[in-house]
Amino acid sequence: EGRKEGRQEGRQEGRHEGRKEGRQEGRKSLLRKQLQLRFGSLSRTAKQRISEASASELDKMAERVLTATSLDEVLAPQS
Repeated sequence: EGRKEGRQEGRQEGRHEGRKEGRQEGRKSLLRKQLQLRFGSLSRTAKQRISEASASELDKMAERVLTATSLDEVLAPQS
């Protein structure tokens, strides 16, 4: 009984983590598309910055896409 519950909890946790990672990747993909449409091709450095960004950093970048005048302005770390 205990093992069965443990496996079930593990599967649920795995699904939750998978969905969370999927949403994060979706946000990164959308941000890359928005930046490409606004500023043209993205450099390897820009792609890496997006890839390594946390969820809160991605949110801030997504907001700056609307007002920034350059790619560097969108990707700059905020203090």
